[in-house]
Amino acid sequence: MKNSVFKISIFFLWFVLCCISITGNSQDLKLSKKEKKEARRSERLKDYEALGFLLESRKFVFEAKTMQTKDGNVIPVNPNYVFFKFDSPRVTNQSPTMMLDSYLHEGTITYWELLRNNKNLNYIISISTTMGGSTNFQMLISADKQARVKVNRGNSVITYNGQIK
Repeated sequence: MKNSVFKISIFFLWFVLCCISITGNSQDLKLSKKEKKEARRSERLKDYEALGFLLESRKFVFEAKTMQTKDGNVIPVNPNYVFFKFDSPRVTNQSPTMMLDSYLHEGTITYWELLRNNKNLNYIISISTTMGGSTNFQMLISADKQARVKVNRGNSVITYNGQIK
């Protein structure tokens, strides 16, 4: 009898300790999720600020991964051959739509406007250039350096998706 009471009390003690341990672990998980969210937010904010310094220097390269025509067709492109290099006050471009031959096109930046969106952590840039007559760029750039660039040249409008480097 004494032995069975002892076993029951040990089992009950073990059960209580396990419940306390499970409760403690579940509270730790909730805190760690919150901490992970805060860490991701602070990392994204740090990337946003670093990107801001890069864009304000006006020295960066946009490498396209896809091209969307005004018809809505999305075409994958090679980033090594489709890029826009901004090196204020110069801009250099190579792309299938503006490439008359295998040479790069160059121009001068005539207008530059950089807008910060601190809520969504992205940037909007409006650029006008003398490249190939008059070419306008509208860029939406997120904190992770992913960008969408709309290029207007005469009646031609092409949208590129890619990355800022």
